[in-house]
Amino acid sequence: MHTDILRFSRKCWLVLVSSLLVGCILKSVFHNVLLQIIEARLSIMGAEELYANIKRQGQNLSGTAGRAAEQSIEQRAADYAEENVRHINSEADMTWWQKELCPLLSFPKDSVQPTSKLKPGGNYIFMTETMCKTKIPPRQACAAESFSKHNPGKEVIFWVTSQRLDTSDPYVKFLLGLKNFQFVFLDMDYHFTNSPLRDWFYNVVWNRNTSWAYMNLADATRFLLVHEFGGVYMDTDFVSLRRLPSDKNWIGRQDPETIAAGAFHFEKNHEFIKRAITNFLENFNSTLWANNGPGVVTRVMKEFCQESRDLEAKIFSEKKGHKDRSKKWKKKQPKPEPCGGVKVIQPHLIYPLYYREWRFIFKPGFGERFLKVSTAYALHIWNKLSVDSTPQLGDGSIYDVTAKKFCPEVYRITLAANLTL
Repeated sequence: MHTDILRFSRKCWLVLVSSLLVGCILKSVFHNVLLQIIEARLSIMGAEELYANIKRQGQNLSGTAGRAAEQSIEQRAADYAEENVRHINSEADMTWWQKELCPLLSFPKDSVQPTSKLKPGGNYIFMTETMCKTKIPPRQACAAESFSKHNPGKEVIFWVTSQRLDTSDPYVKFLLGLKNFQFVFLDMDYHFTNSPLRDWFYNVVWNRNTSWAYMNLADATRFLLVHEFGGVYMDTDFVSLRRLPSDKNWIGRQDPETIAAGAFHFEKNHEFIKRAITNFLENFNSTLWANNGPGVVTRVMKEFCQESRDLEAKIFSEKKGHKDRSKKWKKKQPKPEPCGGVKVIQPHLIYPLYYREWRFIFKPGFGERFLKVSTAYALHIWNKLSVDSTPQLGDGSIYDVTAKKFCPEVYRITLAANLTL
């Protein structure tokens, strides 16, 4: 009896061990087949380099967590290949990063497809939208119209993160008719794949422990696009008041201690932008709003000033704090201050009202006075703070008067539709 039990136990062990071996062999075969399928798909789409990088990331991982991460990376590669295959058949399919960034995105039936690629070498003003909007809000439309109006020798490029724009939206319809304006689809895969920000993007660092993934991508893409093409970058919550300076390689100063990332111009592959991308990667913090934009350019500018030893004290060592400029707009227009070959444009010329004064921009009755005395290139309305304000059209506020004068068609559309800016 004892011998029979022992034989039975041995048979069970042999069956169990054999099953495990067969399972491991099948898993290995399946794994290799999966890799071949993914590699074939990516080869079809011309993305071998991307997949090789993703596969290397998986091979460098070890342990249980490593295997899980490897599977995640391989799945992302598979998703990327599958999405690109579907992209041939239907432009309205969501990409993997859109599912991360804006999972509720839906494409309108009556829509137009933005341009998919941008030619290098143009004289560009860039604006970016990283919330997958299919309609353009009036404030962004006003920014686009005003910069197009004042800079006829430049082409305003409005980068969007949706493959479709709603043609029933009156602002989309109007902007499509401007001669020196175009919507361009911001294909994140295309622009990040061969950039220094590739790993940061594909590891989805931008959407970890944060409430503003869209802003993290906005910070990254502004540096990436100017590095790739060269040109002007402007936030979409500006109103252009006059033609931008003809100088190259400039950036706006927000206050005595801060260089802002909302308005700048650099030539393609400029050293300042290269360092900004490096600094962005080294200091990225998904939980700090200002760290990855103004924090980056302020740190890099201090490096430039220290190395060149010119005007560092004048630019960065003023007393702390910020004087109220709402009652003292300057008519004098000094030359931009150079620092390491980069010109620093003073606050009253690019950020004429400080962020703590944003309510003054919407205070009725001060618009004409502002236009009479201000020499600013543009008005920044600090949309993060003012987004919930609803100024009345015709109230004579600074924003009302500047919008009516410098984005007149957007103003007319808004008034006719009984909307607010």
